[in-house]
Amino acid sequence: MDPAWIQCGFTIGDQQVQVSVRRLNPDQRRRVAAEIAWFAEGLLSTGRPCSPEWKTLLDRILTQDVAVTLDQERLGHGRDAWDQLVCRTFEAFLTANQLDRDIKRRLQSTRSVDAETPQFS
Repeated sequence: MDPAWIQCGFTIGDQQVQVSVRRLNPDQRRRVAAEIAWFAEGLLSTGRPCSPEWKTLLDRILTQDVAVTLDQERLGHGRDAWDQLVCRTFEAFLTANQLDRDIKRRLQSTRSVDAETPQFS
């Protein structure tokens, strides 16, 4: 595997899952962190379900930036196992690319700007 990919893994039930995560360059990390923070802020402020654009971003990450190796039959066909697989794979992507700090910083800066914005009735 190319050195630009990071190997990691986790377990779901008794199934070992191997994940290869593409390491983003600094510009890509800033852009992706900003996109994720923007969608997260929208979800937190409106409480509405995820937008189609969020699903497009998540699909792009899960198809282009990670490669998952597992025994599908052992994982099963239940929705819970597959939801957990998607969440844990996304978490591996965030961790491998150290995006959590940038996402938190962007969310905090957005909230501080909102707190300073005058509210009119």
